[in-house]
Amino acid sequence: METPGFLYVIIVLECLAILTAIVFLYRFFYKRHLNKKLNGEPSRFTLIDPFNFILVVLMIVIIVIGVVGNGKLNDLEDTVSDLRSQNSYLQHKLNNVNSNINSVEQQFKQFKEQMIQDAKWIQNSSYKFIDQTEDESRVVTKINFDFKELDTNQTIYLLISNKADESDVQRVEVIPEDFKYEATVELEWSNNYKLEVVGETNSVVKKEALFDIDVADKFNNETIIYYIEGVIDPENKDYDDLFLGLKYYHGGIESLKVDRVMLITTKDGNKTETDITETIKVNDTPTYYGAKVIFSEIGIEPDQFNSFEVIIIDRMGNEYISGEYTDTEDFGK
Repeated sequence: METPGFLYVIIVLECLAILTAIVFLYRFFYKRHLNKKLNGEPSRFTLIDPFNFILVVLMIVIIVIGVVGNGKLNDLEDTVSDLRSQNSYLQHKLNNVNSNINSVEQQFKQFKEQMIQDAKWIQNSSYKFIDQTEDESRVVTKINFDFKELDTNQTIYLLISNKADESDVQRVEVIPEDFKYEATVELEWSNNYKLEVVGETNSVVKKEALFDIDVADKFNNETIIYYIEGVIDPENKDYDDLFLGLKYYHGGIESLKVDRVMLITTKDGNKTETDITETIKVNDTPTYYGAKVIFSEIGIEPDQFNSFEVIIIDRMGNEYISGEYTDTEDFGK
């Protein structure tokens, strides 16, 4: 139990009173000693001047206070060190508690998501673009999903809604086989669709969302992107290479895949076409790929052209033209 603050005040006052008493007693004895000396009486000891005595006492007090204060300071440092150690321990415990809470929250979230998934009527839904219509106006899309349970009295429909036009809704009757359903539907290239499944009985209507299919985003933003890097300089044969990179998204539709890549070189108004499809190793994977094309290796010397362009042709016959590049440009910048 710590000593209350007022006790320390009392102790300090008592010490001051004792010191004052000592000083007065010393002055009394010093004057007595001085009188005896003036009267010629012999003295067995010598006393110093009261002022010097006070200085000595103050020096002793300062030394004592310093020693005691240093001890108190060491005790304080030990206390601070203990508090830091306790704080570190508590912080470690708090981190463990937070980690446990996060783990419990994550497990609860996973459990909740699993419960929601298990409670869904529709399971394992997916879609895939497989073709386009003969008039090339729509994309043929395969829809797959499974039912968790079925009511024999239900009539089931697949609703395909155009998000931009609520009146544009396809209603396709669903006839499951062994709790599974698969069908192909035709979607406009420029639309964003919401797909839902509706089950109707005489008394109950059940509706559940499948997914969205943003056809426009897929094929407008991810169709074909290419770029050219390099410098063509007829005066320097070391600078005769072209880098062609492709990012092509065809969604698995055969007619949208790359068919040919042509390099068109121009010299004094005369154009020469060179098929470089094999050179850049075009494949059917909807991904990024690219290759360096060395003009001299495909039979084109730097002095045979002043400019060039690249044309990429898909299997529908659509052409994507890079634009014309002159022979001293820094391409791709």
